Amino acid sequence: MVRKLHSLHKSINHKVECAFTSNGEYLISGSECGAVAVYPVGSNLDGTSETSGGSEAALPVGMTLQRHTGPTCSVAACPQESRPWLIVSASYDGSAVVWSSRAQYDCLLD
Repeated sequence: MVRKLHSLHKSINHKVECAFTSNGEYLISGSECGAVAVYPVGSNLDGTSETSGGSEAALPVGMTLQRHTGPTCSVAACPQESRPWLIVSASYDGSAVVWSSRAQYDCLLD
């Protein structure tokens, strides 16, 4: 199945990568603005769950994680199924960031 996700990222002048988390629940993408875009795979463009038929509370369409000052060119998710909440991003500004959202608390690991 192919469907367009709400675009929280930009990719016009630079190559940016995307990846799925190990549990397949999220798609993560780099962006020219320096953000990491996180899209829940099981939601529709209007934010409702595909399995709910639109009757459940709306899920977030996506979110962005901000830390890089240059375009985010590379993203990867931890391949361990026990750690789908661990991702890393790299930027043309020379920085790499490890992100964690375990227990629904988004944070940056320094």
